[in-house]
Amino acid sequence: FFSRRLRKHGFMRAFATPALLLFSIQAAADAATLRTPFPVFYSPSTPDRASRLAAWLSAAAGDWCHALLPPVFPQDFAVTWSPTADSPVRMANSTTGESLFIVRPPFGRLGKQMETVLRLGRSPRNIESSFSAAHKVANAAFHLRAQQCFAARCHPCVASPDVLWAAIFEDDVAFVPGYSPGAARDFPRLLAAATATAAADGANKLQLAVGNAGQEVDLDYSPKKYCAPHARNVTGWDTARLRVCHHFSDSHAFAVSHAHASAVVAAHAALVARDGRGAGACLNPWHSSTCGDDPGVLRDFFEQCDRPKRRQPPSDTRLSCRGLVLAGLRVPWALLHNNTVGFKMAGAHKQDSYGIIARMVKETAVWKQILEEGHATLHRGHAFNATRADEKGRVRREKRREAQRAGKLTSLAKGIRAGR
Repeated sequence: FFSRRLRKHGFMRAFATPALLLFSIQAAADAATLRTPFPVFYSPSTPDRASRLAAWLSAAAGDWCHALLPPVFPQDFAVTWSPTADSPVRMANSTTGESLFIVRPPFGRLGKQMETVLRLGRSPRNIESSFSAAHKVANAAFHLRAQQCFAARCHPCVASPDVLWAAIFEDDVAFVPGYSPGAARDFPRLLAAATATAAADGANKLQLAVGNAGQEVDLDYSPKKYCAPHARNVTGWDTARLRVCHHFSDSHAFAVSHAHASAVVAAHAALVARDGRGAGACLNPWHSSTCGDDPGVLRDFFEQCDRPKRRQPPSDTRLSCRGLVLAGLRVPWALLHNNTVGFKMAGAHKQDSYGIIARMVKETAVWKQILEEGHATLHRGHAFNATRADEKGRVRREKRREAQRAGKLTSLAKGIRAGR
């Protein structure tokens, strides 16, 4: 759906006065005689967010190439569900009818939260995971169409085959002097150097807004959620660190390689074509232990694909995400997720939920059946992976036994030679 809107709006659309300031930044970039600007996709949802974003992007006007996409709003999408245990949730463009996301039972993180709600007898009204929050559907659509545009090279900023990386910023990220690495005026150049280092080390995603307040990253008590220094930092940038973080959610701003954006688009197309049944059709390109899984809609959508192998060499070009984190010296992020302006669904009640989903979470009897049958559905969906994992486990166990037997024989031989 994004391509028609991009053509209609000439790649840009001024919806409020602050957006005109963003256009002036673009004009300044076009007039500058600097080397190749770093492409950045964004789509302000409110005038205030447009102003905030323009304020710090303008410091490096000539070094950014602005791919300003039309704004996306929750009411742009039609969300449907039938009150049966086997019905998927479908999210489509409300104007064109184009299918964007299909999430089948048991609905990923939302299903896990509903399971907890039913087990503890709590109210489901506070659930805001995945598509239960309308603004998260719009956010996922922005992330998708930015990567679709990059993959198809639909914008002048990414038209050249020489453009190998692009940044994607949500509209509430901010550069914070004294905390973010470098200076705002130099940030595109830092990003170019950091992505070159990341690419050389086998990464295809560089995360920038990681571990903000309220996000569980690098926890002392968690054996899974931790960060470690990367093997090297970005040469020439003393205030920047490269880190490897594991099992985190933040993905508010990142740079992605063209190859990986293309992989995301291909997996999305395969899932939509198979009506959300991804077993054997695609590998999950969105999440791995080193990549953030936000937005939640994309996490739950792509979880319907097969899981990539855990261990892959840097030369492996399959669909798995291999991430690094760019951070400052004092904080675990390069850009702050400054979510100070709530963006909710338009309407008389300003509720951030689609009506059908608000009713869905109250269908207790249906949810019990969803969770009973959904786990079986999820198991069947990953049956190929499960069978393959069982076979690999059997092979590993056999190799361990062989190694143990060899070890005992070696110890025995050493003992004989030693005269014991």
